[in-house]
Amino acid sequence: MVQDQERRQFHRFPFEGKGLLSVGSARRLQCRVIDISINGSLLELQDEAEVVQGVAGELGLILRGIVGGTQIDLEFVIDIAWQQAEVLGCRFIRVDPVHFESLKTFILENLGEPSLLDRELIHLGYWPGVGPSSAA
Repeated sequence: MVQDQERRQFHRFPFEGKGLLSVGSARRLQCRVIDISINGSLLELQDEAEVVQGVAGELGLILRGIVGGTQIDLEFVIDIAWQQAEVLGCRFIRVDPVHFESLKTFILENLGEPSLLDRELIHLGYWPGVGPSSAA
């Protein structure tokens, strides 16, 4: 466990909320959010029989929770990094700027230090137009 934490580039935080995973246009799967980072999320499906790793096409994820006393919705296009039974590790691969700002606000509230958020944003080399101190 310690080794996994040492390899992580991004801090993960509990997220009090629910998720809806869209698999193609027909399947919608309820899930519980275990934790979230600036780069991805750990989810628990309600039915472990659902297999989503290796599914062709884009996967969508909507997370609804409370941040700073305010309800927020976060929407992402994701990629499943791994699946073990009902638990999924996912990476965010696309998000609109408004939802990304909400995510950065959540991460900053949990980190408590803008320089730590800056460091995490630098590791996100794939987010166009995102740079240090743009969220503070």
